Amino acid sequence: MSKIKVIRNETKLAAIEQQASILFKQKGYSATSMKDIAEQIGIEAPSLYNHISSKADLLKTICFSVADSFEEEMKRSEQRNATPEVELEQMLRFHIQMMLNNFTTLWVANHEWKHLSQIYLKKYIDKRKAYENKMRWLIEQGITKGTFAALDAKMATLIILAALRGLEFWQKEKQPANADVLENNIIQQLFNGLTQ
Repeated sequence: MSKIKVIRNETKLAAIEQQASILFKQKGYSATSMKDIAEQIGIEAPSLYNHISSKADLLKTICFSVADSFEEEMKRSEQRNATPEVELEQMLRFHIQMMLNNFTTLWVANHEWKHLSQIYLKKYIDKRKAYENKMRWLIEQGITKGTFAALDAKMATLIILAALRGLEFWQKEKQPANADVLENNIIQQLFNGLTQ
């Protein structure tokens, strides 16, 4: 077997995480072994332990890298001091870009997080809830301002998140489309349901 192949400017750990994500998406976390990951990378299984401590640690790293990216975007969004509708739009655009550019890792974070060890499970759920709560708060602020229609903010949040997850079907079907056009179409469709 050979060395871990890395893409330019990528660390060996990032390459391992990417290949593990592919397998977790294809086979599921539970059905993927460390041997599978090593074979996917092209190294011997014992060599894998030079870079990671366990399969569980890989899942944790993948899930939290996604959650942390969303958390960082929320912080950047707050620093812009924008109106609720602009801040919400920026959050949604970031979410769409994550779905388009980091689909495999985001898919793992959305579907395989249930396998996180108890130590990390609650913390991960809290991060997901914080994102959902921020989105709901922005919708509530927009409703209060009269920018958004008087909808149930929690239901609107769930509908938006479900619509964004719908990109999984687009990715699955490998539909050809310009990413910018797709992003703008999604934003337009989502906001037409919110703006008066």
